[in-house]
Amino acid sequence: MASHLSHMAIRRTVIGILTVGAVVTATTGAASADLVQTLGTNGQQVRACDDQAFYTAVKITGTSQSGTTASTTGYLDPVDSCHSFTGWWFHGTVTLKWFRDGSSKTKTTYCNVPKVLPENWVLCVNPA
Repeated sequence: MASHLSHMAIRRTVIGILTVGAVVTATTGAASADLVQTLGTNGQQVRACDDQAFYTAVKITGTSQSGTTASTTGYLDPVDSCHSFTGWWFHGTVTLKWFRDGSSKTKTTYCNVPKVLPENWVLCVNPA
């Protein structure tokens, strides 16, 4: 599978999934808007990882799926030094501000988040 799908291939995939989504909506009451969002067509969820394993929290700020600026903070898992911003969809350049509990040291990094992807997640890393 190619790393980049053409616009038409993405469109066909979305139309096919929306057709299935209509059946799911009719039988389960699930909102079709939720189905479209999970396709990664209007932003992506972000998984932020600190390759330094130094920071304990990260704040993400960027453009949300509705076109407004959104910001939220999450604690990094002590096992893998990552945090998944589940339920938050971003696109464009996001700002990641890294924090460490008990320290005044912070670091700011940036990550490009595509608006449309066949996946639903983008990995943003604070490099070692």
